[in-house]
Amino acid sequence: MLASLSLIFIVGLAMGAICQKLKLPRIIGILVTRIVLGSYVLDAVSPAVVVPRMVTLMEKKYGTEKAIPQMIMAGVSCDDIFVIVLFTTFLSIAQGGHANVLDFVNIPVSIVLGIILGAVTGYGLYLFFETAYARKHCVRNSIKVIIVLGFSFLLVSVEGWLEGKISLSGLLAVVAMACVIKMKSPVFVSKRLLEKEN
Repeated sequence: MLASLSLIFIVGLAMGAICQKLKLPRIIGILVTRIVLGSYVLDAVSPAVVVPRMVTLMEKKYGTEKAIPQMIMAGVSCDDIFVIVLFTTFLSIAQGGHANVLDFVNIPVSIVLGIILGAVTGYGLYLFFETAYARKHCVRNSIKVIIVLGFSFLLVSVEGWLEGKISLSGLLAVVAMACVIKMKSPVFVSKRLLEKEN
């Protein structure tokens, strides 16, 4: 347990430093470390334990100023989505009775395409909200939440529509969209949106 934690801390800090050198947020390196060295390699804890603990920390306002509990929850979500993609692939192999190399190639493709689609959608929504604000068309936060939810459902649906043509992870697209909106929006806007979602 202690060796696992020390490895996560050391590798996480190293990955954070590498991301910083590449002009990326340090949290990306930490999240990648969490996914790679998570429960599937070093037996870390499950989301059923992490999420309620992070919600408790958010209620007590611990680390919320820098959105630490929210980032940990995002890392756990990405980890779960990655495993869901793998599980779906292996399940289809088991049902078909044979392994296809293309099925394994589709795993990273679905992850990358999901992140790209979500990031583009998130950036588009950010531009829409900012353009509306600049033109004095104030979009209420409750309306923004409904728009974001609508696009979230749409991104998950796109995965089904493209099934058999292009492999894409709709859940990762939703997470990527939310991350881009949070990163690009001013702090007070993302804070108000988070309050409306809760």
